[in-house]
Amino acid sequence: NTDTVSTEIAAQTSVVSETPVAYTGGSAVPTGTAGVGSVLTAPADTWSGSAVVVSYQWYDCTGQVASSSAALPVSPTCSTNGGNASTYTLLGTDAGKYVAVMETGTNAVSSATQFSPSTLTAVVASPPVAGGSPVLGTETVAGTVVNIATPATWTAGNPGLGQTTYSYQWYRCSSLQNSAPSSVPAGCSAISGAIADTYTLTPTDMNNYVLVAVTASNGVLPNPVQYSASSAVITGTAPTNVSAPTVSVSSPQLGVAETSTNGTWTGSPTTTSDVYQWYACTTAVVGGPLTGSTLSNGGCVAIAGAVASSYSPTTSVSGKYLLIEVTQINGITPNGVAVSSTTGSTVPAGTATGGTGTYPTITAAGGTLTAAPGTFTGAPAASSDAYQWYRCSASVTMTGTGTSGALPPVASSCVAIAGATATTYNLVTADVNQYILVGDTENNGVGGPWTEFSNSTPQIVAVGPSEVGPPSLSGSAQAGTVLTTSNGTWGGVPAPTYTYQYYSCNGTFGGGSTITGPVCNTIGTVTSSNTFTPSVSQNGLYILVGVTASNGGGSATYYSATSNQVTDAAPLNTSPPTVPATSSTSVVMGSTPGTWTGNPAPTFTYQWFYCSSRVVNSSVSLTAGCAAIPAATGPTYQPSGTYANDYFLVSVTGSNGVMSGPNIIYVTVYSASTQTALVSTLSITGLTISGTASVGNTLSSTATIVSAGTYTPTYQWYACTAPVIASTSVPAYCAAIVGASGPSFAPTATQAGYYLTLAETVTNISGSAVAVAQSTALVTTSIPGAPTAVFAVAGVGSATVYWAAPATGLAATSYTVTSSPAGGSCTSTTTTCVVTGLLHTTAYTFTVTATNSYGTGPASLASLAITPTASIPAAPTAVTAVGSNTSATVTWTAANANGSPITAYTVTSFPAGGSCSVVATTCVVNGLTNGTAYTFSVTATNALGVGPASLASNSVTPKALIPAAPTGVSTLSMNGKVTVHWTASVTNGSTITGYLVTVSLGTVSKSCVTTGLTCSVISLPNGKTYNVSVVAQSAAGNSPAATATAQLRGTPSVVSLGGFSRLLGGFVLNIRPPANNGGLVVKYYQYSINGGHTWKASRSRNSLKLIAVGLLHHHRYMVMVRAVNAAGGGTHSPLKAVYTN
Repeated sequence: NTDTVSTEIAAQTSVVSETPVAYTGGSAVPTGTAGVGSVLTAPADTWSGSAVVVSYQWYDCTGQVASSSAALPVSPTCSTNGGNASTYTLLGTDAGKYVAVMETGTNAVSSATQFSPSTLTAVVASPPVAGGSPVLGTETVAGTVVNIATPATWTAGNPGLGQTTYSYQWYRCSSLQNSAPSSVPAGCSAISGAIADTYTLTPTDMNNYVLVAVTASNGVLPNPVQYSASSAVITGTAPTNVSAPTVSVSSPQLGVAETSTNGTWTGSPTTTSDVYQWYACTTAVVGGPLTGSTLSNGGCVAIAGAVASSYSPTTSVSGKYLLIEVTQINGITPNGVAVSSTTGSTVPAGTATGGTGTYPTITAAGGTLTAAPGTFTGAPAASSDAYQWYRCSASVTMTGTGTSGALPPVASSCVAIAGATATTYNLVTADVNQYILVGDTENNGVGGPWTEFSNSTPQIVAVGPSEVGPPSLSGSAQAGTVLTTSNGTWGGVPAPTYTYQYYSCNGTFGGGSTITGPVCNTIGTVTSSNTFTPSVSQNGLYILVGVTASNGGGSATYYSATSNQVTDAAPLNTSPPTVPATSSTSVVMGSTPGTWTGNPAPTFTYQWFYCSSRVVNSSVSLTAGCAAIPAATGPTYQPSGTYANDYFLVSVTGSNGVMSGPNIIYVTVYSASTQTALVSTLSITGLTISGTASVGNTLSSTATIVSAGTYTPTYQWYACTAPVIASTSVPAYCAAIVGASGPSFAPTATQAGYYLTLAETVTNISGSAVAVAQSTALVTTSIPGAPTAVFAVAGVGSATVYWAAPATGLAATSYTVTSSPAGGSCTSTTTTCVVTGLLHTTAYTFTVTATNSYGTGPASLASLAITPTASIPAAPTAVTAVGSNTSATVTWTAANANGSPITAYTVTSFPAGGSCSVVATTCVVNGLTNGTAYTFSVTATNALGVGPASLASNSVTPKALIPAAPTGVSTLSMNGKVTVHWTASVTNGSTITGYLVTVSLGTVSKSCVTTGLTCSVISLPNGKTYNVSVVAQSAAGNSPAATATAQLRGTPSVVSLGGFSRLLGGFVLNIRPPANNGGLVVKYYQYSINGGHTWKASRSRNSLKLIAVGLLHHHRYMVMVRAVNAAGGGTHSPLKAVYTN
């Protein structure tokens, strides 16, 4: 539950009587010029009734509203534009609309409304028109400010120049622009952030040129832009030293800061940064601009890390002179570099840290010990002291000047206390009955460290805590405000530690060791926190705290006095929330919650709103024309391009848990809006559709899209029952066309008779923007529309369908009728058609489509359902027969079932002797006599009986057929002979008289004939592959051939002999292989020296050199040679005489 708190001050009136409100007349056209920027004034309507208060709401209408009425007109369409006062300033969003006002009279009894006539004409808007280009001033040096010497001139648009604003963008160009361009020239780029009417030249602009673009805006797009000619080339000067830098001290001392001045410089622009470096030099140097030998002549070396304008010398530079080098940078090279003169004397040497015998001392306050430092020698002086506290089991008295290491022997009973390294030390329980001393250490970097030790304290004696001064609470006793506990003053050794218990009391209490008087209840548990924040639940009560001090000697508790009575206060806004003056899709807007009071301090929630017009003042209620932005509920918001041309405000709701009755109080305040409408870095304008709105013709779209980066467009086409004007939303009377999601679209017959529009959405990182195009004319079509007035008349297994020709599109050249359920259709060139093949058990409806050369139109509405009647089937048609061996194959065209499915067909021969029955439309009649002529008739059967017989088929005479081809053909081939085997052919009613076997190679063939199942063909060359065919012969003709191949193998052909060479008792004879190896590989060669009676193998086996040995010496032999393969020896060679040695 929530309560919204607001304060209203109303004048009290004495109500005598109240009468209802009634409109009595006067409504007329709003007065004023119908142009953007002009002010319209509501008509002075009159009302009857008591204490009538009149409110206003302005509307934009799509057409003229001719007369007034008590309610919004149905046509034209009117929608609110955000105006809610008696006057309304026309905006760019009203352009093209007719503007009217609704007045509402209200009193305590009733209310009444009256809608005025609209303006007589649509609101006129036009952008400014560019006149003369701006002219730049003559400034061209980096660091100077260039302004617009002669402003751009403009011709007023509507609204006029008084309501025109101007924006600027400066550009950096790589080339001179002698005359004012009409657009951004090539080589020019916008200078980031340079959007004022002046621009400060930077070193980046050097050797470039600048120009400015001025944009005029009166709220009507497009915004015209005028560009200046460019400046002359931008120049600048590098820094130059006029007087040298200086150092502050002539006689430097170790550890004492040496400061410097930069000296005097010239250059444009002025220096943007300074760089420092200190040097240690062996000889004196005179200051001034740095030259190549300045530092080297002085033996100067850069001091590491000494890069500030001041430097404290260390012993690392003892005996050296000091100087500082200053580098000035203004973006123009070369940088300016100068050095100071060196110091008047060198840096002295350091001396090590040492002791003086003045020890650190210890003072005690309760349980806290505090060290005071000892006294040390050395130069430079050490920058700080380091302490270490020690716990000793015996008293220690120091002598001497300290040590450079550990504790001296006199302090041998002492141990360093871990972590006790501060100036003060709080005694703990472990220190009781012990002695405490402190060591103070210094180190100046020259020598050391050196430590001085204090004398020890007296022996530490434990003393329990005791309250000396009471604890107290400080702070305002308000819910949500922090109360802080002061522990009071306590005695005790060691120093006590403290815990706290807070209480809420129903009365006051003055403090003490016990609580007396009011009833007090603990709040939470004991805590170590000395602060407490009252909540709303403690409103009206008093707060006190009990402080418990504890140490090794015991503990004690003392109670503070109570606080004032705790109060709370509901949230109250004293200054409203704020938002920025401007908005952009590229910038996140922040907000301030305003100023609030309340106890506890309120917490806040946020809600951002967009508004159609500017909201000048903050308010406790939401201004009309504003709506919440979904999910925008934080203190910041980045505008989306969806809200281009809108204004933004934020509501802040404060709450702090304070109740009103049973409910928490929430207070909401609305800020004033941004002062200017959202300027989106993403926009889409000028979306138009081009092309003729007719079925099949492609429509295309164009738009102007402005985006700061890449964007993604999406499209959706709509079919509308009424025209659409260009806007950013699609009217409710439009329906999306499924699948029409591209920049172009070709209407189909479905869209005929509708207006088409396109919505294009562009999206980038900053959001999205939408444009809706003005609609096309009504879509026309050359394709026929849907036929009308479809009805059907039932027939026997059929229906006769009638219809009227389409009323749209060109004339149809044909029609198609389709049944539902499927199963019947027909086509016709007239407006009637008979659908056959229907069932008498099924109810059918019918649709009709019309077709011409442009295409087929949409289907008609379905006819009323009809159910066909049924009878016996009609006679089959187109009966044909094909004869075969003792059979015939009969086919026919299916009979008309006449409304009952056909269950069988019966075929009967004439003369009688053969028949068959089937469900299909073909059947084989067997058992016929070869040589007898037959015809055939067919009947169809359904559930109602057997139909009439068909006409007789053609006459066929069955006869025996040629045999089938033999099967299982195989061959056996060897030495010029091929033997063929096969399996007998199927006779097919014919007597086989023999088989013809043919063996062929190319065009040469040999054959044999047999009545058996094998046959041989001889005298064939070996080594060849032959084609073999076998054909069965009969009086009816030869069968198809069965085929095979045969590879004929035999002994090799004759070998040719070449020359020979003698061996001792032998010879070597050269041979050439046979031309035909018989289809088998030659395995080796043999020779004979006795006329072929005996043969011996060559010792070289299958080598082409025949070797014979073991013969008579010096003898002549007559030799013949043959080749041998797996089939045997081949034809031998002629005789040849050879000789042995």
